[in-house]
Amino acid sequence: MKDQIKIHETAYVIANYRAMYPTVSLDKYARLWDIKKADKWVKKFVDEVSEKEPLTHSLRNRFFLEKIQQFIHENPTGVLVNFGAGLSMYPYLIDGLKEAVEIDYPNIVSFKKKHVAQWQSESKIPAIKTTYIGINYEAGAKEKLRKKLIPAIAGRPCFILIEGVIFFLDQIIADELFALFGEVQKAGDQIGSVSYIPDIEKTAVFKRLIKFMKSTAPSEEKFRYLNLSPDYYESLKNYRLVEHTDYCQTSARYAPEFTLSDPDEILNEHLYILQRK
Repeated sequence: MKDQIKIHETAYVIANYRAMYPTVSLDKYARLWDIKKADKWVKKFVDEVSEKEPLTHSLRNRFFLEKIQQFIHENPTGVLVNFGAGLSMYPYLIDGLKEAVEIDYPNIVSFKKKHVAQWQSESKIPAIKTTYIGINYEAGAKEKLRKKLIPAIAGRPCFILIEGVIFFLDQIIADELFALFGEVQKAGDQIGSVSYIPDIEKTAVFKRLIKFMKSTAPSEEKFRYLNLSPDYYESLKNYRLVEHTDYCQTSARYAPEFTLSDPDEILNEHLYILQRK
């Protein structure tokens, strides 16, 4: 029987990554999670796929942390909406943020909600009002999520983050999500998105990723993935692409002491900031 990774374990893996490079990720709360639970999977991934993965995820956290902070500074009543929030800690790291909405699988949401409430009661993290939405999102679930999102945002400025999610979707669901975001956001609101570009499929490191994912995905699930070109983001009718970068560029800014100059040697995700027209 193959060694399978569970959904909650992937959330611990990402928290583990952020904790490995705290001066890069600036996530001082990642270690609150019992990240040692992910040690086995972190070692396996680093050994079999890419040793740079902990650093690149820390870069990703830093990039979006700064972008969300800038948005909230410019929109003091703004709300952070994190689709596929996992065990990320953005709301407690953003100065001035008063409210957040976190969306994920119901079991992840209930687990996180319990721990966050405990840490807030112990004054280990700031008391940020959070609306949790547990949903098994699939094609056709747009209206169900829309009905929950609209009252949660309540017409306020919002930054929607969709991070570490698109890779696991199909094109129909991705199109549906961006259409939904266009409905619930208003002019000036922003989206932060992460995805690979199709050219990465030619690299050895991506082929190792696919082999790893197929070998560890639950046997009842058919593994699929989605990569998007920058043209996809530029073609979204409700949005304007205002920033596009990748790990090679962000490493030069946030971690110049490390070398990430060859995109063929890293799982080089592309990071996008979109603004609602």
